[in-house]
Amino acid sequence: MRIRQVLGSVRLKAALSLGMVLGLGSVGTLAAWSTTASTTSGTFVSGTVDIKFDDGTTNGNQGLAGSPYIVALPTGTLLPGQSKAAAVKVKNGGTLGFTYTGVLSVATPGLSLTSVVTAGAPTVNASSNTCSGTGGVLNSARTVVAGAVDTICVQITLPTASLSTDQGVSGSVNLVLTATAVNG
Repeated sequence: MRIRQVLGSVRLKAALSLGMVLGLGSVGTLAAWSTTASTTSGTFVSGTVDIKFDDGTTNGNQGLAGSPYIVALPTGTLLPGQSKAAAVKVKNGGTLGFTYTGVLSVATPGLSLTSVVTAGAPTVNASSNTCSGTGGVLNSARTVVAGAVDTICVQITLPTASLSTDQGVSGSVNLVLTATAVNG
């Protein structure tokens, strides 16, 4: 019986030893290395697009639909063939550069005025004042950097061949500008 006890004891020891090796091996694989990192961005602010008419005040004039900005064309009557012109200063009151386009229209039904917009200030002479340069400035986008002012010239002309129905008619023009932010 002693052999049986010795064999049983050896088997028991072998089984226990095997359990110890397997047990320690699995315990060793339970540990894992780990780490975390985090970051927070700095403060940021979105940019602004703010097109205004520069009327000499600090902030300029928005010219909203309810209270439009009035462009001061020279006063007085127009005779056939004469023109009146005025500088319009377009101000970028935002923090981003923008491009702008516009539409100029005569807002007087039945009056045969023609209108043009050019770059720069008007040229004044004895009989009328006109915009120098070629028209069509508002047909392509004009760029204005943040805080800058772009000067355009608005001119209306009563054609030489005006009809007699144009006599004594008052008129006005509307200028609508639309700005779009420039990336960068």
